[in-house]
Amino acid sequence: MAITWKPNLRVDIDPNARKDYTFDFTDWLPEGKTILAHEIIAPETVTIDQDTREAAEVTFWVSGIADGSTETVTVRMTLSTSPVFSDDFSIRFRGRHQ
Repeated sequence: MAITWKPNLRVDIDPNARKDYTFDFTDWLPEGKTILAHEIIAPETVTIDQDTREAAEVTFWVSGIADGSTETVTVRMTLSTSPVFSDDFSIRFRGRHQ
């Protein structure tokens, strides 16, 4: 199930986990526009693997978030607007034992 992106989004993750997350940007995209490309930007302490995109959903695997820490991962997207532009979406991951 995809997580709908919204400002100040925070996701709790078990520090021992390596988990995939899908984020849905449908509600944010201007009508009739699509994502042409995406890039995942994370601090060196966070591991991001296997990122993919299907329509307005971006999926990636996350690990390396220490217990008690909060790290910001950014999804940078290029959209099919005229002119083409990119925008950044920040997602905060917090290491927390479940």
